[in-house]
Amino acid sequence: MGPNIKDIGAYIKAVAGIGPQNAADGATVNGSGVDRQGLRSCVVAAHVGAVTGAPTATSIQFKLQESDDNSTFTDVSGASTTITAADSSAELDLDISGLKRYVRVVAVVSFTGGTSPTADIAATLILGGADKLPA
Repeated sequence: MGPNIKDIGAYIKAVAGIGPQNAADGATVNGSGVDRQGLRSCVVAAHVGAVTGAPTATSIQFKLQESDDNSTFTDVSGASTTITAADSSAELDLDISGLKRYVRVVAVVSFTGGTSPTADIAATLILGGADKLPA
């Protein structure tokens, strides 16, 4: 007996796009490459937790990148979202059917003002639309 509609886990592959971590101003945090072969869609669920150091502005961009070889990555056009407040989340829903084999999530952290500001960040990458069910 195969999976049914009540078993969403059988239809998706969820991975840590960026593991939970604290990031400082100017940081670029690269997630690990994920083999998306046979998967045609994804959701990037981006999260910003506590922001410390009292910045006057927060800007944390989460974006999707692609690669042929899981080594050299380039930005996917139109595949980004920016979070500007602590304790906030954002979601990117993307058709990745035309992308290269590997994808990853990248966060670019920027603050204005404050004293050594940092933010807790994380992202989950959820892949679906499989040619066959993910393992």
